[in-house]
Amino acid sequence: MSLSKSDLQKLDTLLSKMESSEDYSNVVSRVKSAYNWMGAKNKATFRVGQTVAFTRKNGDVITGMLVKKNPKYQHVKTDEGTWKVPASMLTAA
Repeated sequence: MSLSKSDLQKLDTLLSKMESSEDYSNVVSRVKSAYNWMGAKNKATFRVGQTVAFTRKNGDVITGMLVKKNPKYQHVKTDEGTWKVPASMLTAA
């Protein structure tokens, strides 16, 4: 599920109403929790030997084979070498 433009506008409105650093800390905490949950869910869906893909910060999509699963990072072997990637960034290729 992706957020619609309307959803993002509502989020912007809510963020602009926050007045304290405690409010921002609470939001950041919830986002981190959701991100970790998403990573755990993704990690469970991939198997060693499966072809996966992820997007680098510069926008390049890298495809490779999942060779190792760890609690924090998944190891993806590509033609360029082995990458340590958070499970939340992986997609099935």
